[in-house]
Amino acid sequence: MTLTTGSQTTAIEISIHGALEGRTIPIINIAAAPGFGNSTSGPSSGFFNSGSGSSSGFGNFGANNSGWQNFSTGVLGNSGWRNVGALQSGVANLGNTISGWYNTSTVDLAGVAQVSGVANIGTDLSGVLHSASGTLFNAGLGNVGQLNVGWGNLGSFNIGSGNVGDYNLGSANVGEHNLGSANIGSANIGFANTGTAVVSGLDNIGIANTGSHNLGWANIGVGNIGLANTGTGNIGIGLSGDHQVGFGAWNSGTDNIGLFNSGSNNVGFFNSGTANFGIGNSGSYNTGIANTGTTNTGWFNSGALNTGVANAGSYNSGWYNTGATNTGIANPGAHNTGWFNTGTYSTGIANAGTLDTGAFITGDMDNGLLWRGNSQGLYGGNYTIHVPQIPVNVNGTLFIDIPITTVFDGNTVYSGMTISDIPFGFTNHIGPIPALVGTINALYIPQVTLASPTPAPHGTIGSPSTLPIIGYGTIGPFDITIFNFGMAPGYGNSTSLPSSGFFNSGIGSSSGFFNVGANNSGWQNVSFGGLGNSGIKNWGSALSGLANLGNTMSGWLNTGTVDLSTPANVSGFQNVGVNLAGFFRDYVTDATDFNLGLGNVGNWNVGFGNIGDYNLGSGNNGSLNVGSGNIGLYNLGPGNVGNYNVGSANLGSYNVGLGNFGANNFGLGNFGDFNTGFGNAGDANIGIGNSGTGNIGIGLTGTGQVGFGALNSGSGNSGLFNSGTNNIGLFNSGTGNVGIANSGTGNWGIGNSGHINTGLLNAGDINTGLINAGNVNTGIFNAGGYNSGSFNAGSFNTLGFNAGNYNTGYLNTGDYNTGLANSGDVDTGAFNLGSYSNGVLWRGDYQGLVAIDYEIVIPDTAIPAYLDLQVPANLPFSATLGTLVLDSFTLPKYTADVKILGFLKFEAVSVGPITIPNIYIDLPSIAGTLGSPSSVLQLSGPGSIGPIRIPIVHIPAAPGFGNSTTVPSSGFFNTGNGSSSGIGNVGANLSGFWNAASGGSGISGYKNLGDLTSGVSNFGNTISGFLNTATASLATPADVSGIGNTGSHISGLFNGLSNINIGFANHGDVNVGSGNDGSYNLGSGNVGSDNVGFGNFGDGNIGSGNWGSGNVGPGNWGSHNTGLGNLAPTTPALEIWVTSTSVSATPATPISASGTPAATTSASGSPATAKSDSAR
Repeated sequence: MTLTTGSQTTAIEISIHGALEGRTIPIINIAAAPGFGNSTSGPSSGFFNSGSGSSSGFGNFGANNSGWQNFSTGVLGNSGWRNVGALQSGVANLGNTISGWYNTSTVDLAGVAQVSGVANIGTDLSGVLHSASGTLFNAGLGNVGQLNVGWGNLGSFNIGSGNVGDYNLGSANVGEHNLGSANIGSANIGFANTGTAVVSGLDNIGIANTGSHNLGWANIGVGNIGLANTGTGNIGIGLSGDHQVGFGAWNSGTDNIGLFNSGSNNVGFFNSGTANFGIGNSGSYNTGIANTGTTNTGWFNSGALNTGVANAGSYNSGWYNTGATNTGIANPGAHNTGWFNTGTYSTGIANAGTLDTGAFITGDMDNGLLWRGNSQGLYGGNYTIHVPQIPVNVNGTLFIDIPITTVFDGNTVYSGMTISDIPFGFTNHIGPIPALVGTINALYIPQVTLASPTPAPHGTIGSPSTLPIIGYGTIGPFDITIFNFGMAPGYGNSTSLPSSGFFNSGIGSSSGFFNVGANNSGWQNVSFGGLGNSGIKNWGSALSGLANLGNTMSGWLNTGTVDLSTPANVSGFQNVGVNLAGFFRDYVTDATDFNLGLGNVGNWNVGFGNIGDYNLGSGNNGSLNVGSGNIGLYNLGPGNVGNYNVGSANLGSYNVGLGNFGANNFGLGNFGDFNTGFGNAGDANIGIGNSGTGNIGIGLTGTGQVGFGALNSGSGNSGLFNSGTNNIGLFNSGTGNVGIANSGTGNWGIGNSGHINTGLLNAGDINTGLINAGNVNTGIFNAGGYNSGSFNAGSFNTLGFNAGNYNTGYLNTGDYNTGLANSGDVDTGAFNLGSYSNGVLWRGDYQGLVAIDYEIVIPDTAIPAYLDLQVPANLPFSATLGTLVLDSFTLPKYTADVKILGFLKFEAVSVGPITIPNIYIDLPSIAGTLGSPSSVLQLSGPGSIGPIRIPIVHIPAAPGFGNSTTVPSSGFFNTGNGSSSGIGNVGANLSGFWNAASGGSGISGYKNLGDLTSGVSNFGNTISGFLNTATASLATPADVSGIGNTGSHISGLFNGLSNINIGFANHGDVNVGSGNDGSYNLGSGNVGSDNVGFGNFGDGNIGSGNWGSGNVGPGNWGSHNTGLGNLAPTTPALEIWVTSTSVSATPATPISASGTPAATTSASGSPATAKSDSAR
């Protein structure tokens, strides 16, 4: 039996209605008060004053202030501009009881300082730049000390910039009493003098001495006089040892390259350190001049890992920085971006505080100018609408009418039973014979069926009437924030700790612009670890300079080959590896990656876009080529495919000349090997247009011939000195060529050794252009394939000098880039070494990507809600159970047999059979009530509503802009499956502009449709050139080059075309002009063919307005007239046939001179009577 409660159409109907009680929601509340925007506890005049008490002026905080942005800590207040404290007047004073400008008290703000004047520090002072210890005057900015002349000195009495110490004359000295720059130690005279690893250098005179009391250059030790001596007390050059006199080796150190080096592994002159590249370096791993520190790139750096000039600190990018990890000039502090900052993490100029963005700020975490307090000049805003708790009254009804139904799968069957024989008798015997025995015979009770109730039991829970619902609830309170930006140092920063500058993000503090990570300064650096970076677009840790990738580096575009947590110790420009200084050095290959030009993949190339080494030219794929667009080695000339060719467009090796197909040819357009001359087809021919082997002469066919044969030695040729088959032109040795000296097949042009090329000196196949060694290129000097542009060594590129593939732009060595000189993949921009980035000079991946997400959230958090519902629990129910039927059945006869004395047997009992008829049992109906009138079902509990998020703009961060390809693409607005570059392409593996792919192999160029295509507006597969149309399917190679061709396996111009016109609204072929009906017209409005002029009716007219054919001149009536305005009565006139599709001119019955009507044609196309000539 299946019992079903309810059904698919059964519903519990709840009808609820209610009302929110009225409440006041304040949208804006600006009370009437003196001034504008004041929030002081007492009434104030002016604008935006805040704090306790009353004030006047603009932006003051505290009581009894006047002026602009003063901060009072007492009740007496301040006057002036940006004073912090009490009882002050003037500008930017800090303290109590001070007048003047920029004075600073050294007692707490409650203590009376009594200071007047300018820039004094202390108490009970007057004048200018005074302190308790004397004058504070410095002639320059960013000095920490007194009486310095210069910038960014950390000490006193220095003349110069970036010194750490006192009494130095020069810059970037670390020590005292030095005369010169970049000395580490004291009393040195010269440049870049330093001591050993244990002590500083003392009393050196000269350049790049390491030690003390040396006189000269690049000495290591003590008391040496001369150049590059190593030891003690030597006098001379290159001496090693002690107290030597004379000349030793040019270098006294080990493994040096250059002159007068006394250290180890140096390249250059006068280096006394280790592994330096340059002149006069006494430190280690420096690139430049006179660096005494370690791993610097630049001049006179006495610190470590600096990029710039005269930095005494470390990890700086700039000049004269005595602090660490600064980007800029003369910063004694650390992690600053800007100039002359003595504090830390500041962005701007001459900030003495921490985390300041601006200039001349002595407080901390300020934005602006000349702030003296902390957290000043920070702007924030919040506009939030507060909605109070709102009571809700609810009333409603509940309608419940749930049917209960049953379904019986069948009747209930009792399968019956059998009662076996039952013996009985007495135990008495007469002798051995029992007195009485018997048997009750077996009885079978048959199957009995109990039928399912009729009708099936069914019932109802509920009733047609409804139950009342009474409820109470609340909604809220909640806030709706319209905008909220907090007061914080800098602008747009999202770092986990406060930062100065603009739009910095990540963990930790930074200064500068768009940096990611901790302890950075500069622009768009990404740091890993706690040391941070300075400079521009460095990726790693402990980096300075520009676009370095790794750990512990200075310089530009260097790449470490160890992980980002391991120091690489690299300085210089574009080095790859570890422990390197210099330019273009590659630790991995133990060579250089220097190229004079951009977009090269390889070493020592002079040019652009080469793949290989030692090429002089552009777009070569190979090595040691002189020329452009070569594929191979040791070619002298452009566009060769092979090795050791001298000339152009040779397909093979060891050829001298142009357009040879084969090897060891000398000449032009030879097809074969070892030919000397022009247009020979075969081997070892000398001469012109020979076909065969070993011929000497012109036009010979065969073997070993000498002399003169036919003008063409091949078959089916037109022209002179052709030795191939079906050529048209001169000196062609191939098959089906049109032009001069083509040795390939199906070419149109000059000197093509490939197949189906249109142009000059193409050694590849199906090219349109000049000197292409690759295949299916449109342009010049392409060694790769399927390029649209010039000098591409890669494939499927649009524009020029690309060594990579599928690029749109110039000088890209990576793949799928849009832009200039990108060596990563899928970059949009210029000079990116990472991949999937947008912008300039990115070293990491997925950098510079912009995501825009803007959504409205109503409210800020979920709205709290509470509901209490009461429903009477008085629910009736009823059920009808139906009638049960026990089907009729028959009990069989039941007997018992008796045997007396063992021999007398008879049937003693017999009952039945008995038939029982159908038995009907009426089951009762059931009715009742769940609950009672006094019972109440109470439902209550808290909940929430929302928040509701409404997305307005969602643009995810991705390479390029506006692309919707299934795989990342560079460029703009590309769509389809797979990666592409360029603009507006549809499909995969595309470069260029607005191309649409039918397959997945690739396309370059502009507005092509198909696959394996380059050029402009081509339709089909395997096509180069312009405006070509394949007649084969888009999946079948058409092999077409040239301009305006229609068909397959063709080259040249306008082959297989119809309706090719230059102009508009022409009906016919090869017209130049507009509105012509016919062919080969030069002009407009002609009806006919071969006319030169305008408005002619007929053929072959030279002039305008002629009615007839063969006229020379204008306005002639008739044919074959010369002059103007002639009337020829005997000349057949023209009958004009007008149909729905064309107008044609055919001879008609002549028109008489007297104007007799002649037969002509009506507008419907049937003959009609013409008007007379006079009427015409």
